[in-house]
Amino acid sequence: MKLKVLLFATTAFFAITASGQDTVVPDSIQAPADTAAVVVASPTPAAETPTPEKGHGQPWIPVALIVLLLAAVGAALAMLHKQSAKEIGALRDEIDALRADLDKANKLIDENLKALNAKIEGVKSDIRRKGAETVKTPSPKPAFAPRQFLSRADHEGVFGRAAEDFEPGNSIYEINTTDGITGKFHVIDSADVHQLALMMPTQNLTTACEGDNIHTSGGMKRIVTDKEGEAVMRGGKWHVRVKSRIHYEP
Repeated sequence: MKLKVLLFATTAFFAITASGQDTVVPDSIQAPADTAAVVVASPTPAAETPTPEKGHGQPWIPVALIVLLLAAVGAALAMLHKQSAKEIGALRDEIDALRADLDKANKLIDENLKALNAKIEGVKSDIRRKGAETVKTPSPKPAFAPRQFLSRADHEGVFGRAAEDFEPGNSIYEINTTDGITGKFHVIDSADVHQLALMMPTQNLTTACEGDNIHTSGGMKRIVTDKEGEAVMRGGKWHVRVKSRIHYEP
């Protein structure tokens, strides 16, 4: 469009310039002499120096050219302004469309988040209702056996040996503990153990038990624990703290 306007202005310039040039009449074309004039012989006058003709060209041509150029520039600027306004309008429309799309996307995200939160709350509610399923790790094995078998105690009330498994011919008492420090003990309820213990009640029973006439066991075959005794762990061995109370039965 700018090229067309400039071409138009240039064409107009040349057209106006061509039309404004003066028309010069050649000397050979002269008006005929008046036939009625009388020819009088006279001396030939001296030749006059020709003076330049005034009014050569037209003074309004430059003004018109400037006006046309200004008009062309104004038209070009108007076209540019119109084109720029159109492009700006298109960009604004595109920005508005992008904003609308962004609003829709944000709305969709909000809806999805709400739905997700609702599902999470539902899962939490189910877990609270059914009970959380936790992975149960096996409890570490304690450094002590909660159930141990003891041999007879010496005269100071110290059990000679503690084993996790029953040892025939050696185990007489059973002790149960929850912390490995204190525990309660009783005579093992076994016919073989009773027979072994009753053979020497003073060495096997009286050091850790008390009762009526437990020093003598003649004719007796069974040992009944009336009350468990108490023991405490010191120096890696069980010590009698409270004797167990027993009686014999035939």
